[in-house]
Amino acid sequence: MKESTVTEDFVYSFDASNTPVLAQTLLPGQSALGVPLLLESDAVYEIRAIEITDPTGLALIRLRDGFGNYLEDDWTPSAAFAGVVTQEPALVSPAGAALLLDLRNAL
Repeated sequence: MKESTVTEDFVYSFDASNTPVLAQTLLPGQSALGVPLLLESDAVYEIRAIEITDPTGLALIRLRDGFGNYLEDDWTPSAAFAGVVTQEPALVSPAGAALLLDLRNAL
């Protein structure tokens, strides 16, 4: 029997209301490492785009996928993710996974 696959569009938004560490102010050179961006546990996710809004423009970031693999080789200015950045191929994350975000104040 062939397994049925249903694809639905879903938008996750992470901010200070659901990820409290994002409300913190980082001092110059300070980092917040391994901030979990939790996905729901009932489905495998194919992440097709990422957008980061950084009103200060001072953040450097690193992202890890649902398997813990870094998406960038080094710290990346948050501005690189301003606007919707398409992920090709899509990032596949297992059910119940979390993306991990590292933040650093660039000053």
